[in-house]
Amino acid sequence: MTNEKTNAITTLSAIKDPVPFISKCIPNWNEIRINAISKATMDTFLGRFSLIFGDNPTAAAIYRDTLKIQISYSLNGTEIDNTGIYHDEGGIYAAITKTSCKATLLLSYSSSPSFQEYVIEKVQLKYPNINEDNAKEIAFEWVARAGNYVCEVPARFLNIASRERQLMEKHSPNEMKKEFYTFIQKDSKLLWSAEAIGEGISKTFAADQTGEFIKYLGYAGYIRQGTNMIDNAVALFLGGDMNYFFQPKDDIYTKFYKSGAMFHFNLLDPKLHLTCTVITVVDWMGNVFKEVINTGVFISITKSVQDFLGIVINDITNLLGVDSAIELE
Repeated sequence: MTNEKTNAITTLSAIKDPVPFISKCIPNWNEIRINAISKATMDTFLGRFSLIFGDNPTAAAIYRDTLKIQISYSLNGTEIDNTGIYHDEGGIYAAITKTSCKATLLLSYSSSPSFQEYVIEKVQLKYPNINEDNAKEIAFEWVARAGNYVCEVPARFLNIASRERQLMEKHSPNEMKKEFYTFIQKDSKLLWSAEAIGEGISKTFAADQTGEFIKYLGYAGYIRQGTNMIDNAVALFLGGDMNYFFQPKDDIYTKFYKSGAMFHFNLLDPKLHLTCTVITVVDWMGNVFKEVINTGVFISITKSVQDFLGIVINDITNLLGVDSAIELE
């Protein structure tokens, strides 16, 4: 793998002087902005709809993952970090591939009693004192996480192909541009698969650990508490009935209902409309702030791990004299 992101950066130089390497892994403002706004909007207005699936975690998980495809469409045309490579249709195909792959695995699990029994048995062996309901929840989480590892690999392959196609077009401007899948069929290299496996597994592992770290920090809870305090303060200032006090766990639609109750469901009362407007803006802005932090931390860490492994693979293939990708001048 030789590209502008890793050009002139070797495994040794990345360890001795990590600043140039890390600077390439920090998302630019456009990526942070689009990710944060897209995720915040979905969390604020669409998150509740995963509840319509009731006790069916498979459907809820597929619903949430499908929504993430929209982020790939939103990012289309923006630069990836500070690399000179841009999000294009390859990233959209990668998102669709990962979601479809994961959905297939989860549906296979939920429709196969023997598969469920096998995984639940493994959970109970690891946690012998756990009750059956908790064992089922953990088993589902295991399968979903396994799906992240398995399904990230083909998605990474498509992302790699997208990058290499852009590099070919940049350094061979006189050649006719190829359609994405035509490029894969005619120009893909076997070692892209090795790179996809290595980067996909390392990225997913880093993402898992980063997610746990973000939960440990707990700042999302503090942000929810802060936005909830503002919502209650506004409702109290406008004379709302505080018997219907907002709670941090309430989603925006629950708060809308409570707002109606606060003002006796008088749809002509401007105070009701003002309260609902403030709730919408404040909760959305709180989610944007949370996602700005999440995106900055999450992408920086996961891409650092993923791209460092890419450099290692690049150095090994160069050492072996293997042409694993496009050579730059």
